[in-house]
Amino acid sequence: MRNYPESVEYLYTLGNELKSAKLGLDLVGLLWQAMGFHGTQPPVVHVAGTNGKGSTCAMIEAALRAAGIRTGLYTSPHLISPTERIQINGRPITPEQFAHTFDIVHRTALRLIADGSIAHHPSYFETVTLMAFEAFVDQNVDRAVIEVGLGGRLDATNVVKPELCVITPVDFDHEDWLGKSIESIAFEKAGILKPGVPAVIAAQRPAALAVIEARAREVNAPLYFSSEITTAVPCPLAGEAFGCSARRHGEGSLARPSRNGQPGPAHHPRRRAQPRGSKSSGAIHGAALRWSASGDDFWGDAG
Repeated sequence: MRNYPESVEYLYTLGNELKSAKLGLDLVGLLWQAMGFHGTQPPVVHVAGTNGKGSTCAMIEAALRAAGIRTGLYTSPHLISPTERIQINGRPITPEQFAHTFDIVHRTALRLIADGSIAHHPSYFETVTLMAFEAFVDQNVDRAVIEVGLGGRLDATNVVKPELCVITPVDFDHEDWLGKSIESIAFEKAGILKPGVPAVIAAQRPAALAVIEARAREVNAPLYFSSEITTAVPCPLAGEAFGCSARRHGEGSLARPSRNGQPGPAHHPRRRAQPRGSKSSGAIHGAALRWSASGDDFWGDAG
């Protein structure tokens, strides 16, 4: 078994993370199955987008953890140490845990190469993604928050079966990989939407919004807009707790939360997320808090 420095060194031999990226799910899907993750993964919130997806993941994880949920968090890239990418209950895994999870993924890859199931070792990002899931299963997390690495549709993280999808604002990024237009980039990001799985989206450019809405209709994914989610959090100074409620886009009215958690007068939501001025990360954070408190059903009785 390699130690931590040796594990990191081997990962770097797989090439520059972006330049060696291999978009596609076939290889990572085979490894996912071989490692026994199918049916064992914790409930997942899967986050894609261009702007703010890392901070959105951090806030969702913090909300879940504050609600007493044992969390897993997977983000990229790291700032100082690769261990930062995989966190359990708000703390990076230890170097020893990193080396252990690397060894499991690496040995599985070598076995599948030997029997001809796969042609080559997974890339840096694919390997660390599988390491994250191994750590989450091993550490018995209750909920996992997963940040997409590149795009979404063909990203290694898209092997998950999420209980909630999130798309932060879509803009021009990684055009050599995702396409030169907002529509093509949004198409890749919207690829994380799954049949019947609710999705929260932030304010979008009209062209991106049209693509995301089309994908949601195609897979029958309930779509919610962060600008239409009424959210509030406990205020220690005032000693008051507030509720969080939401309804599907175009589905009646929202109830304004008031003090003591009781709904106030109803108001009608905007019919479309506005391209600017939405506090999207805060609203998505509130949505995750609602998810953490509702057990298996993300939206509970929200409609």
